[in-house]
Amino acid sequence: MEIRIRNCYEEDLSAVSKIEDASFDDPYPYELFVALLQDFPAGFRLAVLRNDQIVGYCILSRPRERRVLVISSIAIDPNFRRHHFGSQLLADAIRIATESGANEIILQVAVDNISAQALYRKFGFRDAGTIRNYYGRGRDGHQMELALNR
Repeated sequence: MEIRIRNCYEEDLSAVSKIEDASFDDPYPYELFVALLQDFPAGFRLAVLRNDQIVGYCILSRPRERRVLVISSIAIDPNFRRHHFGSQLLADAIRIATESGANEIILQVAVDNISAQALYRKFGFRDAGTIRNYYGRGRDGHQMELALNR
């Protein structure tokens, strides 16, 4: 199965929201996707099948204070996982971050999401500590970081 990766547009956000809802216990609200798209449109990317079906997304956001980009969310439709689409989106995010002049990418991942952590480590992300209750009471997160060689 082959995908192409393209920019997200506002008309794509309902499909993104459906993937988010199917992927996370506490999904981001639609309005946050709108704000993230407006803030850094070049960092909001989609995995799309040949028939134009959106099967995944990755969102990079830019904190104002540092030359760091944050992977705010990355998800693949549960019906299309295990096809390496997440790897392709992550590679694309690293390319965008490097081209934008960022020094580092950071992300947070649930401590029990072992498969996502393995994917991030495969791309060179390192553990940078645990964030207690990041995902709610009793649900810790790991912060992971990738230094970019420019």
